Amino acid sequence: MNPEIQKLFQLVMNIVKIGIVKRYNPENHTAVVEFKDFESVISRELQVAEPFTYQNKSYMPLREGQKVLCLLLPQSGTTDGFIIGTVYDEDNHPPVKDRNKFRVQFEDGTVLEYDTANHKLWGNVKGDAKVEITGHLTCEVKKDVLIKSSTEVTIQAPKINLQNNSPTIGYMEGDFLLEGTLTVRGHLEVEGDIHATGAIIDEGGNTPNHTH
Repeated sequence: MNPEIQKLFQLVMNIVKIGIVKRYNPENHTAVVEFKDFESVISRELQVAEPFTYQNKSYMPLREGQKVLCLLLPQSGTTDGFIIGTVYDEDNHPPVKDRNKFRVQFEDGTVLEYDTANHKLWGNVKGDAKVEITGHLTCEVKKDVLIKSSTEVTIQAPKINLQNNSPTIGYMEGDFLLEGTLTVRGHLEVEGDIHATGAIIDEGGNTPNHTH
């Protein structure tokens, strides 16, 4: 091999290396890396590269034992540099094998995934989820909406409107308790009995057979 090419090859080998995270510092977002293929050299704390670090910020913590790709400074003797990414290997496989799926999978089993082929966004949260919005929330759905809970659903607001641009048809199934005043602007049809513990007032005088 040409001496110059060999020198350049050796330089690249000293700059780009794969190592194993030995210790991670979550406060500084840095990690100490061991390079087992290079006489188990231990690095100093290497900065972890992120897509955004200024006004827009991202933070993806590392784990001890994680395989990382490092870019090292030539003059540092393979101890200073940056962690520029992580890699899979024969012992740690990708969570999916589909070019159309973008997936983030967390260690507790929580998954966020989008399938570009089927236009489907899927999430599976192993725990609680909370979203706080300082402005308006508009959700437009072209098809059916299903909200399902195995215990209870609560909607809490000073004013709740259920409306549509044209008369809406729907039904309520089950037993309900309404606390407060119910005002109906229109007709009320009941298929069954009406039981009242108080008076039934007919201001129109249209219930001649009504008795107390």
